Amino acid sequence: MVRVGLDNENRVIGIATVGGFENDIEISENDVYQDIIDNPHLYKFVDGEFVLDNERKEKQDAEKQIAEIMSELEEIDVKTARPSRAIIRAFVRDETPNPTDVERIVEADSRTEELRTLLKEKSALIKKLDKS
Repeated sequence: MVRVGLDNENRVIGIATVGGFENDIEISENDVYQDIIDNPHLYKFVDGEFVLDNERKEKQDAEKQIAEIMSELEEIDVKTARPSRAIIRAFVRDETPNPTDVERIVEADSRTEELRTLLKEKSALIKKLDKS
């Protein structure tokens, strides 16, 4: 059995196997027991039951997606460095850039636009959830 600490809005703030919290509840194994232990910040205590705090879950998911988007944007930057240099070098030398390099940059630019739009949406969602 573990003790689950609650804040003043009955949101889970921590788990204790020894001792406890000022405001806590003892729980035994049930359907959500392991998930509460693994993700205590995603639960709240309502009407005698632990329920998933959908706003917190939605915010956590958005934060995870933002991290994934940022990682993909960094990957694109790394992958487009060489074709970008090749295109610049061709223009400086008054040559025609390699079509494959141009195609890679165009594809990458299209993908980064998609990712930046998604990034704005997820950031706006987090701001909205923070205000509520």
